[in-house]
Amino acid sequence: MTLDLVIRKARLSDGAAPVDIGVRDSRIAANAAQIASEAPMLDAEGGRILRGFADSHLHLDKACLLDRAANPDGTLGGAIAAVSAANGHIARVFAMAQGFGVDLDFHLDFDLDTRWRHLDEVARQTIAHGMQGRVTIGHGTKLSMLPPEARQETVALMRDADIALTVLPATDLFMTDRDHDHAVPRGVAPSHLCQAAGLGDESRAHDLRGTAAGLCRPASATPHAAFAQADTGR
Repeated sequence: MTLDLVIRKARLSDGAAPVDIGVRDSRIAANAAQIASEAPMLDAEGGRILRGFADSHLHLDKACLLDRAANPDGTLGGAIAAVSAANGHIARVFAMAQGFGVDLDFHLDFDLDTRWRHLDEVARQTIAHGMQGRVTIGHGTKLSMLPPEARQETVALMRDADIALTVLPATDLFMTDRDHDHAVPRGVAPSHLCQAAGLGDESRAHDLRGTAAGLCRPASATPHAAFAQADTGR
């Protein structure tokens, strides 16, 4: 087998004995206890190989929608007004996703006003359209302000819909408390409560150059499964 690079003495996620990893055309082509090859070599010295990071929070709306749906005041309310009634918009987005055969990433409930929210509607639409495991929701800061019973209902619905929740601590801490000069709210979706309800937790980055974040996902989706597409380049 012709290889472009061999990474030697690399430790995989199982923590077992180090192996050699053969790379060809920027993809992993082989791994074995020892690979015979004259390709350039990188000695990992027993270090662990990490999977490629996956960015679960992209702002395509800023690049693709501004000229068609302006938001002059720059607020969430302005964004909702720009795309008309929210629930109708959610349904249209699901219909388009099914038509094109793609997954969905919503950025919503990004404030602390519990008089209304859309996470629940997205979960219901996810189930109705049979898209469990293919929907991500970013921010969801309203969860931090809901009474325990209402929060449990929403988290349970999200779990049933197999929805991933991207929690964005640095961004959400700043955005939700900047207008308070006392009794400052935390304003971050409670990922620890997601975990307690049976959802897992993984690290993510906020947007392309953003801040640290977390992804809450049902425990049925292991880190290996969550990163599989990034690993294989698909």
